Amino acid sequence: MPYGKASIKSYTVSVHRDRGNTYRRELRFITVPTEGAPLVRVIISFFESDPLTDLGSYSPVGKGVFARTILDDFEDTYHVVQTEKTAYFHFDSDAQNALTWFQVSTDEEIPGEGLRKRA
Repeated sequence: MPYGKASIKSYTVSVHRDRGNTYRRELRFITVPTEGAPLVRVIISFFESDPLTDLGSYSPVGKGVFARTILDDFEDTYHVVQTEKTAYFHFDSDAQNALTWFQVSTDEEIPGEGLRKRA
């Protein structure tokens, strides 16, 4: 049951609409493994419909995660990636490599730090 944690080195963001009129946003991360299973890339897709019966999967061969969640999670997840350094991606999966959970997090911070102006 692979578990992994990786720091997010860089990211891209995109918006998709296909012929079936499926709308989604995606965050793609290039990562550096810090704990557990090797993880070098992550794709999180945010869908209008609820995909939470299938959170995605981990590929040990490709050292990547394809994660699925609801569109309502996009703004909060994107905000963490945009404003925090260092941000991490964590995941856990079952014996078939299906994700059982995932999260984006930060290092420990001082309360009240708030947003800083970038020069």
